[in-house]
Amino acid sequence: MHYGRTARDFLTSLQDVDSHSASDPNHLAVLQYVSAVAVEEKELVDYNRGEYATKKGTVPHVVLLPVYPEQSPTADHPYVSLSWPGKPASKSMAATAFLNFLRADEQQRTADRNGFRQANGRPGPWLSQQVGVLSRQPNPLPGRSGAVLDAELKAWDQLRKPARVMILINRSANGGALHDAITQLQESLIGFQPQDHVMVAAYPSQPDSAEPFLVIQPMTQTDSAHLERLRQAVNVPRLVLPSNAQSVLYLSLEGALEWMSASFVPTDINAILLIEMSPRPGTQAAETKLLDRLRNQSPSRFVYVFAVGPEKDKVLTPITLAGGGALYQPDSARRFLNDVISNF
Repeated sequence: MHYGRTARDFLTSLQDVDSHSASDPNHLAVLQYVSAVAVEEKELVDYNRGEYATKKGTVPHVVLLPVYPEQSPTADHPYVSLSWPGKPASKSMAATAFLNFLRADEQQRTADRNGFRQANGRPGPWLSQQVGVLSRQPNPLPGRSGAVLDAELKAWDQLRKPARVMILINRSANGGALHDAITQLQESLIGFQPQDHVMVAAYPSQPDSAEPFLVIQPMTQTDSAHLERLRQAVNVPRLVLPSNAQSVLYLSLEGALEWMSASFVPTDINAILLIEMSPRPGTQAAETKLLDRLRNQSPSRFVYVFAVGPEKDKVLTPITLAGGGALYQPDSARRFLNDVISNF
């Protein structure tokens, strides 16, 4: 499907699919979205009690059941007191005092109510009553050396499924916000791997064109020989915008979806990355048509939609949920596009 730093993107999308398949007695839409996903015990419990729903507390129609590994049934969150030469005794005392605070009954009850295990590794009174939760303690797993961890991370970049991504940019967006997004996108392109492919398109298209978007750079391999060309291509603010041009988000995105579907590559993750810094809603009919088109894609030929734009935007949020992706916001750390690209 796609990758992510945590399971939150998957669970949020799964909850959305669940909420739109309530009329289906078999809930096939939910069962077709994903067959299994690695999550933490807390994430599973939170999903089942509606924490990922648009309206918090809305319990899903189809709950998740846990399948625990035999060797170590749950994730561990170790408490580590760091040490270094010349470490002040006061810091060791503070670390010990805070650990004792966390182990106290009141904090353990708070942990239990929030879906975390107790300090002894067993579920507390509330967690133990949740569907399928095992009472076994986790088995300690041996630590790995830095060299092994480094090799694993580097190997993952080569082993992961290739990405085939259309970057679709609204070039009529607010100048300052668009400039910042483009700058960060140019810096983040290095996050793609040589086996990936990226194309760059923009909307509105040219005034004399019937196409829903303007192709700036065709689908291009993201190896070192082509990165500079892609960096130049995403610099859409330099393009002259037609006078009185209107942003046609729904029409342009639907056209992009049609293009990606027609040229779908089954061995790759096929996705659209929408850069939309000033989303404006269209008609209700156009929105409904687009969202239905996104949701009703064949599971074997699904084109995912990710977006970068304003937080919790009422236009972009439904689009990314229906498209099985996620909405990201620019932040002061200038790292948001690294998070997006990690999903591919």
